[in-house]
Amino acid sequence: MAKRIIVLEKRDLGGGLTLNAVFWLTVPASRQTFYARVGATSKWIGASVGENASLASGAIAERAESYVVPPGATLAQIRNALEAIWTKFQADVEAYNIWDRYGSFWDDSDTWTAAGAS
Repeated sequence: MAKRIIVLEKRDLGGGLTLNAVFWLTVPASRQTFYARVGATSKWIGASVGENASLASGAIAERAESYVVPPGATLAQIRNALEAIWTKFQADVEAYNIWDRYGSFWDDSDTWTAAGAS
């Protein structure tokens, strides 16, 4: 099973508990080129060579976020909240496509050639 949420640390700075986590999001195949970053590695030091390769290739996007735990929250509530955050971020990755016309071009013979990532 692929990892989706990895808690990096928890901090209590006197104002309540904060969890720092990374969220691994699946990128649609047609847009992976735009997410690719040569040599990219996870903020999580436990990432495997294969997981880092997926991040570098753009197959997986990593988003680091902090989550402030509400006072009195149970472990189940915290887990559910993190899962809801992941679900929103995944939906954002799937919906975000500014490259749907990327590479379209006009030549001087009055012809437009359409391109782009779906």
